[in-house]
Amino acid sequence: FSYTDTEGREVQVTGTDHYDHIQQIWHQTFYRRWRENDALQSVGPIKLALRYFMPQEMETLLFYNGFMVLSRYGDWEGNPFTEESYLQIYVCKPHA
Repeated sequence: FSYTDTEGREVQVTGTDHYDHIQQIWHQTFYRRWRENDALQSVGPIKLALRYFMPQEMETLLFYNGFMVLSRYGDWEGNPFTEESYLQIYVCKPHA
């Protein structure tokens, strides 16, 4: 994808990704490239590793760390959590 940065340059972002199903980690590698003064500039590789938690795993972790789930949402607007939800938002309180 590409975007215009705060300097007005068109920045092209490319990269690769791989999901490790065993450890539930999404590994991403990015490169950013743009033209400045007729020369190609680049930054990278930028590496990112994101740990994914499945809903049952998250609720178990919360429970065994002293929290009770009051509600769960699929986004910051408070819409229901569904299989299409991109986020898991939990409202919790400490166990009594």
